[in-house]
Amino acid sequence: SSDVCSSDLILGEKYGQASVQVANAEQLPFPDNTFDCVVSGVLQHTVNPQKGIDEIYRVLKPGGRALISTMTFGKSGCNKIWDFTAKTFPKLLTGCRPVDISSDLNNCEFNLIEASFISQNTFPALVISASRK
Repeated sequence: SSDVCSSDLILGEKYGQASVQVANAEQLPFPDNTFDCVVSGVLQHTVNPQKGIDEIYRVLKPGGRALISTMTFGKSGCNKIWDFTAKTFPKLLTGCRPVDISSDLNNCEFNLIEASFISQNTFPALVISASRK
């Protein structure tokens, strides 16, 4: 996916602390072991989230940090509205759907640092901090 929030681009440019580039999450155009940190918030838009995780792992330097936020399956009744909507009316969410990336991280041998379930306006999300071994 190539969805990037324009405010993220503005913050990166304003503070000069990050370089932002739009790229296909399943085929990142960077050499292996390039980055100290990769931030992703689009895996729920990809056809194959495991490919996105594999690519994040590939481009991270050993010990590098991945910060990943993704729509996930709801834990409460209110959150389940999104599960239902994604399954029944996927076009309303422009293809966004809940994904569980926990096993995908394990397949790449990430070290899980922290995983937090958050819900904003009933929208369920999983925010993960992990490091590459």
